[in-house]
Amino acid sequence: MPFCPICRFEYQEGVKTCPDCGAELVDRLEPEKILEKLKPAYITSSPATSQMICELLKDQGIACLTSNQLGSALLPVFGESAEIQILVPENKAEEAQQIIKAYFEENPEEVSLVICSNCGAYVDADLDKCPVCGEMLEDE
Repeated sequence: MPFCPICRFEYQEGVKTCPDCGAELVDRLEPEKILEKLKPAYITSSPATSQMICELLKDQGIACLTSNQLGSALLPVFGESAEIQILVPENKAEEAQQIIKAYFEENPEEVSLVICSNCGAYVDADLDKCPVCGEMLEDE
């Protein structure tokens, strides 16, 4: 039976790509820590935006998960928003960031972006600090 190397789910014979993240399935899973091979390509507080971005990346052939799919998004405290990371394979992170940046440049009404001056992550402008490195984001 084939497995997804990102989600680590097993699928029926004949399935070639993971329907959840778009990764090409493998015959067996390696005993590696997959999270060490994922890198955030974008951070948002909007579940709708995170879903849209993952679909965009999957359409471009880049496997994608959100931090809440991995169970790591915590319920927000009253008045706060949960931060959702868009995770991609480390070797595709730069390509994914360029695809996301190009999309939002072509569709500026979708969301406002800022780039963390410390780590370079693309982050929704409504967040106060970068959830990747913890740096406070500058107001524009």
